[in-house]
Amino acid sequence: MKTSQRRVFCVAAFPTHPCNRGNRSRLLNLLDALQTEGHAVHYAWLADPQTNHAESLEQMQMYWKGGVSVIPFQLQNCRRTSGPDSWYDESVTPLLKAALDEFHPDVLWVEYAYLSKAFESAGRGQIKILDTHDALTGRDSMLKNQGIVSSYPVPSFHNPAHEAEALDRADVVVSIQEKETAFFRGLCSSKVTTIGHLLKVAPAHTTCSEKPRLLFVGSDSLVAAANIQNFLSKVYPVIRKRLPQAELYIAGCVNGHLKHLPPGCRTLGYVEDLSGLSAMCDIAVSFEVSGTGLSIKNFSALANGLALVTNALGARGIHSSDAAHFLMVETPEEYADQIEALVRSPDKYAATCRAAHAFAQAAYETNKKRLLGILS
Repeated sequence: MKTSQRRVFCVAAFPTHPCNRGNRSRLLNLLDALQTEGHAVHYAWLADPQTNHAESLEQMQMYWKGGVSVIPFQLQNCRRTSGPDSWYDESVTPLLKAALDEFHPDVLWVEYAYLSKAFESAGRGQIKILDTHDALTGRDSMLKNQGIVSSYPVPSFHNPAHEAEALDRADVVVSIQEKETAFFRGLCSSKVTTIGHLLKVAPAHTTCSEKPRLLFVGSDSLVAAANIQNFLSKVYPVIRKRLPQAELYIAGCVNGHLKHLPPGCRTLGYVEDLSGLSAMCDIAVSFEVSGTGLSIKNFSALANGLALVTNALGARGIHSSDAAHFLMVETPEEYADQIEALVRSPDKYAATCRAAHAFAQAAYETNKKRLLGILS
């Protein structure tokens, strides 16, 4: 049964464009799916007024066709209290209420739990949906333990009770993977549902080139930088020793963190059509030392029909009991073994890609059904 058309007002502290980060890609795909089903979407971007947003604004105005508001938001204005709102800039509240009064939404959709105070601006009868992206309790400490020390503040909760209070402001809490769904259900009384990365699925690859083209995708972040540097220093040399003809394509703005590249590597920068690039490559690669939440890039690799080789940390949110849809390794030597096996065995390569396609297609259908269901 088709869901009645809704007016959805989305609040986020990041832009949708350019779509060069995992959280942007996830949200844009969700909202695009809603618009395709006939729902109206208005995007309220809480943006730092001290940063130059000209490129993002131009692209967003073209995409949203006037359905976008920009509201000044500064983390330095946030109260550094111990509660759930220590990352919320109170000055946005009257501007947010004015925008809500103008749009008259049926649904108030908020990105990340640290912005949950925005729900206090909701009108009577509006459905309040919190898209969490990640569990924030201890997130800053987790990243530090993974060797990521950022000069920018990392929104986190130091007490799970504060995250629970934030979650309970919503009617529906959306998690990005089942592990976090279980965590949130243990914290709050709100309805919690899992909606992963909603990405349309491309045909599975069928053959691997004898000169394999490996693909690494990463954003301009310290996490992505740590992961590609780990891959280049520990894994890539072992692969090249086994397969000197192998090439590595590095896509995304992570290339700004790289200075000296080994032979066979190409940096591509931001790639708008990742599905087109994936069609030119054979195997998606990552060997991660840092990361939280769902690994968007690795899920995208499955959806784009590629064989994926990664480690346990890179399998966040895509692992299952059989795990036939990707190859998981623990050491650089095991990594090279699997790459070589994919290149040498056409049957193994084709079977891995078919399993990746089936996994991604099933996930797409489940995620879309759940997305439309929370609006009813």
